[in-house]
Amino acid sequence: MEKCLPCKLGWYNDVPGSNGCKQCGPTSFSMGGASTCECTGNFRTFVKSIGACLCQSGYKPKDDGPNVDSAIDCELEVKQTCPIEGQDVNIYGNCVDKEELKTICISQCINGDGVLVEGTGLCQCDLINDTTEVCDTKCQATVP
Repeated sequence: MEKCLPCKLGWYNDVPGSNGCKQCGPTSFSMGGASTCECTGNFRTFVKSIGACLCQSGYKPKDDGPNVDSAIDCELEVKQTCPIEGQDVNIYGNCVDKEELKTICISQCINGDGVLVEGTGLCQCDLINDTTEVCDTKCQATVP
């Protein structure tokens, strides 16, 4: 049985036992033996499927440009409050009628039981799925 060799600097392997390593992109780096790359820009995360460093959820590029591979830091995305009575923000930060937002709990929670958290577009569910119902042991082993 052959022994696995760790990937060298600037390369990573996210599939144990595979025959080779993948190279980090120009906006990321890795230490030897890494299973992913680290982004050089603050608040960026390495997306393995496309080999790019994109802004983390809740952050946006500082130049207000598109969220593409970059080494430029991302900044917190501040969402405005809604100026019209009876509206609240959805998960994307857009103002919509609160009545429309009530359907969010139906789609996000078991049996639709939960309370909308104002200003987030998310629902705090009364019941939560057991982690293994969503991602079994084999699935969890592949998640960083």
